[in-house]
Amino acid sequence: MSEDTKPLYFTFATAGHVDHGKTSVLRALTGIDPDRLKEEKQRQMTTDIGFAHLNYPVEKDGKQLVIGFIDVPGHGKFLKNMLAGVGGIQMALLVVAADEGPMPQTVSHVKILSLLGVRKALVVLTKIDVADDARQKEVENLVKELLRRYQVECMGIAHVSNTENIGFESLKKELSFVVQSLDRPATSGGALLPIDRVFSKTGYGVVITGTLVSGQLAVGETVSIEPGGIKGRVRGLETFKKQLQGADSGQRLAVNISLKENKTLARGQVVANWNPPVVNTLIARIEQVGLADEWIKPSDIEDQPVRLYHGTAECFGHLRWCQMIETGQALIVQIVLTDPVVAEPGDRFVVRYGDEGITGGVVLVTNRPRWMTRNRLNVFADQLVRHDYKAATDYFLENMTQPAAKKDALASFLPIADRGQVLESCVKAGSVVQHAGFIIGAKRAQSIKQQIVKAVSAGDASEHGPTEYSIELIRTKVAKTMDRQLFQHLLKELSDANSVTRSGDKVSLKSDKAPTVSHAQTVLADQVLNILSTNLCIEIDEISKLLKSDRKLIMSTLQNLTKQEKAFIVDHDYSSSAESIRKAHVALAKIWESKKEISPSEFRESLSTSRKYAMALLAYFDNKLITRRVNNTRMLIKAP
Repeated sequence: MSEDTKPLYFTFATAGHVDHGKTSVLRALTGIDPDRLKEEKQRQMTTDIGFAHLNYPVEKDGKQLVIGFIDVPGHGKFLKNMLAGVGGIQMALLVVAADEGPMPQTVSHVKILSLLGVRKALVVLTKIDVADDARQKEVENLVKELLRRYQVECMGIAHVSNTENIGFESLKKELSFVVQSLDRPATSGGALLPIDRVFSKTGYGVVITGTLVSGQLAVGETVSIEPGGIKGRVRGLETFKKQLQGADSGQRLAVNISLKENKTLARGQVVANWNPPVVNTLIARIEQVGLADEWIKPSDIEDQPVRLYHGTAECFGHLRWCQMIETGQALIVQIVLTDPVVAEPGDRFVVRYGDEGITGGVVLVTNRPRWMTRNRLNVFADQLVRHDYKAATDYFLENMTQPAAKKDALASFLPIADRGQVLESCVKAGSVVQHAGFIIGAKRAQSIKQQIVKAVSAGDASEHGPTEYSIELIRTKVAKTMDRQLFQHLLKELSDANSVTRSGDKVSLKSDKAPTVSHAQTVLADQVLNILSTNLCIEIDEISKLLKSDRKLIMSTLQNLTKQEKAFIVDHDYSSSAESIRKAHVALAKIWESKKEISPSEFRESLSTSRKYAMALLAYFDNKLITRRVNNTRMLIKAP
C-alpha cells in the first residue's frame, strides 16, 4: 500500500468524571462496548482501560480515516488506569454531564491532560435530555473556563443524549473535521509501543496491545521488551481485527510476539525495534499549570515518596530535591526510581505525591552523571528549559570528567528529534570536534593538542633531528582515557598544521632544520633497503649481523627510512620495505573480500612466508588500525 492511500490513524482517549457517560458515548459512537471485564459490566462502571474504534468512509482522495478510542475510568480510585490510557495520545474527548457540569475528576483529568502535553480536547456534553438550554449554556461556559485554566484548547462542543440517542451523527462529523487540524504522527525514528495489556491466545501465544507512539513496526522484526532485556520477534500485527504486515505510529495495535525467553510481560514495559534507554534517575522540569494559587512550591514535593506515571508504566520512587531556576521560575527536580523505566529527554510524565497531590512535567536529563553537581545542574537545566541545546551540548562536553564522549552520550539530555541537528550545528560552528563516533569540546581538544606539543617538546634536538616519542606513550601521558582513533585525529590536525611530525607510530616536534645525513649513513640506508627488497619481513638483529653494524645504528637508519616512508619497523623487532607492507595489505584485502574474516594461517599462506613473520605483520596492521583482532581472526578496517 502506497503512502498516498494508507489510512490515516489517530488515537484519542476519553476523559471526565465517573458516571458522566464516557463508555456510553463510545458505545453509541462506534457500536463497540469498550467495557471488556465482567465486573465492569456488572457494576456498570469502567475500572480499567477499554478500546473501541470508528471507521470513516473512504474519501475522494482514496484515504480512509480510522480513529481509535481508549476508554479510561473516571473514578478517582482507578486514576492509575486512567493515566495508563492517556499516554501518547493527540487529543481527548472530554465528557461532561450537562446536569452536573464539571466535577472533581473532570478537573483532575483536564489537569493530567495538560501535564502530559495533550493540549486539545473535543467536549462532549452528555445528558442534554435532562438539562434545559440555559443549563447547557452555563455548563459550556464552565467547561471552556476550565480548559483555558489548564491551557487546553477547546476544539468544539458536541451535544448528545445517550438515552435518546441524539447528536451522535453530528459528533462523528465534528470528529472528522477536528482531526484535520492535528499533525499526523511522525513515522521517523525507532518504533516504540508502551504495553497496556497482555494476554495469551490459543494457537498464537503471547499478545500485547498498545498505541504505537513513534516509528514503524513490521511482521518479522526482532524487538526488545524493556525494562527486562527480553528479546522477541513480531509474528503478527492487527489493528481493530484487521491483519497488517506493517504499522505506522498513531495506530492501536495487537502484536503477537514470539519470545526467545520464557518471561512474563506486563503493562508498563515497552516494545521497540531498537535498544531504548532504561533509566533509574530523572532530572526533570515540573510544569506549573492552572491558576497561580495552584502552583506548587519546592517544599510541597521535595524529599518524599512519589509515584511516577510515564507511558503505561507506574513506578515508585523518591523525589530527592526540588529547586527553582531563573527561567520562568521553573522547578527542577531529581527523581530516583525504585524500578527502572524507559524514558528519554523530552518525555512527559505525571507524579502523584502525598494523599491527593498531582503534578508532572518534562524529562530533561536521564541518569545524571556524577560530575554534574547541583551548581552545574542549575546552569545546564536553565539551558535545557530554554531549548538552547547548542549551549547545553557545549557546556556538557566542556565540563564532563572524561576528555571525550561517545556520540550517544547526547541521548542523556537531547530529545531524539533534535539530536542530529544540534550536533551538526555544533560541528559547523566549530565548538565540537567529531570523529569515529566520538565527540569532544573544541576548547578541550585545543587544550589536549597544546599538551601534546608540550610533551613532545621535552626532548632536545640532536644532529639527527628532534627526539621522537611513541604516540601511545604520549596518549597515555596526555589523555589516557581518550579513544585511540580520536587521539590520532587530533595528532593529524597538529601534523596538518605543521606543529608536529608523525612517522609511523612515532611523533616529534616539527623542525625547520633538516637533519644532517652523512655519506656513510646514506650508504648504510641503501644497504638496508637492498636487504629489505629481498625479504618480505626480517629481524632487525639479522640486518645488523648481515651488515656487521651496530643495532642502534641500524635502528636509527630504519627510523629515518620510516620518516621517508621507504621502510617500516614491524612489531618492534622486525622490518619490512614499503613495497612489502603494501603487498601484505593487498593480501589482507583479498582474504577479507572472499571470507569476511582473516585467519593467520590463510594470511601466511597467501604471502608464502613463515608464521613468525605473518604474526609480526598482523601485529603491525593491528597497531596501525588497519585490522582489528576478533578472537583468533582479524577483520579489515582500512582497505589498501
